[in-house]
Amino acid sequence: MVSEAAALEALARAGASRTDGSVDREIVRFGPVEARRDGAQVHLTVTASDRGTAEVRLEEVAERLLPDVIRTDPERPVAPGAELLPDLRSASVAEDLRRIVRCLDLTTLRGDDTRGRVRRLCARAVRPDGTDASVGPVAAVCVYPRLVPVAVHATAGTPVAVASVAGSFPTGLSDLDTRLRDISAAVGAGASEIDVVLDRSAFLDGRDDEVSAGLLAAREVSAGTTLKVILETAELGSPAAIAAAAELAIGSGADFIKTSTGAVGGATPLAVRTMAEVIRAESERSGRVIGLKVSGGVRTADEALGHLEIIRSVLGPAWLRADRLRFGASSLLDDLLVALDSTE
Repeated sequence: MVSEAAALEALARAGASRTDGSVDREIVRFGPVEARRDGAQVHLTVTASDRGTAEVRLEEVAERLLPDVIRTDPERPVAPGAELLPDLRSASVAEDLRRIVRCLDLTTLRGDDTRGRVRRLCARAVRPDGTDASVGPVAAVCVYPRLVPVAVHATAGTPVAVASVAGSFPTGLSDLDTRLRDISAAVGAGASEIDVVLDRSAFLDGRDDEVSAGLLAAREVSAGTTLKVILETAELGSPAAIAAAAELAIGSGADFIKTSTGAVGGATPLAVRTMAEVIRAESERSGRVIGLKVSGGVRTADEALGHLEIIRSVLGPAWLRADRLRFGASSLLDDLLVALDSTE
């Protein structure tokens, strides 16, 4: 973690190095940190103090404010001062890209999903790159409960798991009995992984006992499967709320915590780091291994590599495997394969 002074210096120097001739004015907020750029000048301000905010990494502000400075492509120039910021470039970029492919939950959650589309999705999950059998397979396919039997049949005899969103996805606002029937149906159809949504309405109202009771019931009816709890971080409002929701989900039986449904906002570096730090604290406290699923709005290889670096820095290399890390995506795979082709 860089100091505030170092981050400010790096931002200012990197901003001054821009060659497009434009005058940029932009404000970026990460929790309590506000970064404002006015031409070559960058002003960094801590705007609030709240639970968990001491761990906000100022380099994440830099990444948002100057995305052209932090790069994964070693052939692109890096602006002066960027050495003070986290460097995502690595000799093992190709292996990281392959790792992300192996951690993918390849997903289709559309209203016009057909059996044919799910079969094609499964075929691609098993063999992501038609020209290179060494790439993949992905970790899982994720579909609606009604299409789970199709996916189970199409992936039989392969390492690809079948996941299903359930429990009144994506809002989770149906009554508990309805949510549990939905989960039971997915499990009964053969899903080995269940993605459920946290009841944000109850959580934001402070009804933690109600949230926990619902998750514990979901855990009971999905016994024997991997339970992923979606926090929908974009609706939670602050790192403190994200951390509290993550702790509640873990304490109520989650095997994985997941950033987003993709319906509202998506994964951000700050949300991913906050969740990773909660997982690390739980591991240090109890020895439990909790997985992290990055989902929602991750469409490019650079974005995925950025999230991977955050997880590596917080949780270490032991978490960079499919039983502890997932990327939920419908379009990311194409960009990963293009990036992989350019690095090998």
